[in-house]
Amino acid sequence: MMNTGAGVLAAAVIIGIVNPPPFQAQSKDASHPEFEVASVRRSTPPQDGSGIRDGVSGGPETADPSLITYSNLRLKDLLTTAWGVKGYQVLGPDWIESERYDIVARIPPGTSKEQFSIMLQNLLTERFKLTILHTQRELPVFELVVAKNGPKLKPWVQDPETLNASPAPKPSPGLSIGKDGYPIARPGQLVLIPSGNARFRIAARKAGVAKLADRLSSRLDRPVLDKTGLAGEYDYKLEFSRPGAEAAPDQDVLSLFTALQDQLGLKLETKKGSVDVLVIEKAEKVPIEN
Repeated sequence: MMNTGAGVLAAAVIIGIVNPPPFQAQSKDASHPEFEVASVRRSTPPQDGSGIRDGVSGGPETADPSLITYSNLRLKDLLTTAWGVKGYQVLGPDWIESERYDIVARIPPGTSKEQFSIMLQNLLTERFKLTILHTQRELPVFELVVAKNGPKLKPWVQDPETLNASPAPKPSPGLSIGKDGYPIARPGQLVLIPSGNARFRIAARKAGVAKLADRLSSRLDRPVLDKTGLAGEYDYKLEFSRPGAEAAPDQDVLSLFTALQDQLGLKLETKKGSVDVLVIEKAEKVPIEN
């Protein structure tokens, strides 16, 4: 059984539908926090045919914590953000993966990430008239296990020079760049980096294998369960091809499955498992806008 941000529930829970005025002030009810004001609209393709770029800007713990902007995102993307789950955990009508929306919302001062998530849940529930079922389904999963010849992960070792050193200053938001031209992960961090020529690179420093399994879940859009039994902290790199992409003829670019075995001594096995999911039982394709 997976343990996700949505939480493991012993029984299914229905989220009821609430229909307040579409454009309203922040609620004084602490159990139902809301944005100060919010606009939700279907994305409109530009007239010149240049296409719309999707993205997110602002929000808690960013340079603009008072305003959040979602541009050209699928409802499924918005649901995964609001409920803290992955894409494979959201089941519903086909259109939640194709129809796109724009949201601009004013955030009350001092809002935490946890409060923001609840605000977004409330907004989506109200504007799309959502009915959501939290339950579990038997779905295909991957189990990450140690390959036949054993793991090739390098255990993280504390640098003796830093044992008695003064606390390091808080790192800047950007990542440092190594001699090979790629970003260097900080202790406890795992980063996924597009490295060009149809390649991706995962770099981790002082990180457990569970972090790798979680990142692979996002890449493969399927649960990846850590069954390696490796409980330590490691430094590791993994370079693999982008699915469906073709590399230059002179490059030896490995698929993710092959790269895991060759570079880290791990492999993925296909299984079935019980997965926490959000089932979208009802949703309006055209939201209440303003």
